[in-house]
Order: sequence, then C-alpha cells, then structure tokens
Amino acid sequence: EMYYGEMYSAYDVMFNLWLVSKEAKLRLAVVDAIGYMSHLMSTDRLEEITPRLVPMLSSLYKKHTDHFYITNSICMCLDAVQKRNPAILDPYIDVLMNSLHPVTCVPADFANPVTVKNHNELLRCFNVLARSYSDRVVAFCSQNWKFGTSVRE
Repeated sequence: EMYYGEMYSAYDVMFNLWLVSKEAKLRLAVVDAIGYMSHLMSTDRLEEITPRLVPMLSSLYKKHTDHFYITNSICMCLDAVQKRNPAILDPYIDVLMNSLHPVTCVPADFANPVTVKNHNELLRCFNVLARSYSDRVVAFCSQNWKFGTSVRE
C-alpha cells in the first residue's frame, strides 16, 4: 500500500509515453512491466486504468508476432483485478475472450519454447477469468467448439 502512488505514476509514464513508441522491443518491455505493476496498484487505480488497458493490450496482438509478453501481461493484469474486484472485468470479458481465443487456437510449436510458454499463459488467462466468470467462459468455449471456430480445422 505504501507504493500505490509511485506505481501509478510510473504506470502513467509508461502507458502514455513509452507504450506508443515506434520501437517494438520497448513496447514489449513496457507491456511486460505493466503486468507486474498491476499487482502493486490500488483497487481504485485498477478500476480507473482497466477501460484503457484491456483494449490496448488486446490490440497489441495485431501489431506484434511475439505474443508471449502481451499474454503474460494480460494474465497478470487479469489476476490482479480478479483478486481485488472481479466486477471491474464485467464489460471486458467478451472482448478478452474474443482476443485470446484465435491466438489460443494456433497450435504451439514444441520446437520453440516461447510458443509453448505463450500457449500456457493463454490457457491461464482463461483459467483466471473462469474463477469469477465460469458460466461465461464455459458458454464461450462451448459455443466456439460447437461451431468449430478452431484454427486447427
């Protein structure tokens, strides 16, 4: 609790200045840091940043081919919010699952350990969401399996 203010100040600089950088490596490093920082923010600040953070992190899948840091950050942010006030995620559940699902359906390349780690983090994102929204996660997965939207087909 002592560092909530400092964490938010650092987050604000990273999100508003560094995350919009043209350098891909810097953006991925910032995304990774934001995930860790989310556990060190107050519940009020998490509630405040979630409306901008979730869409931003989800949109990065289209801009980068290295998804591990993005997925890891999403998972850490989801975990931080879920532990404090899961209701904050209500408006974003569908957006998150629709962003994560296509990436999850891509088979992991077992010759490339990073893709396996990313796949595990993707599954962990669904696990974190299911802690508070099991009905919506199960309905989403059932619907997507039912209609065969898997990339593997």
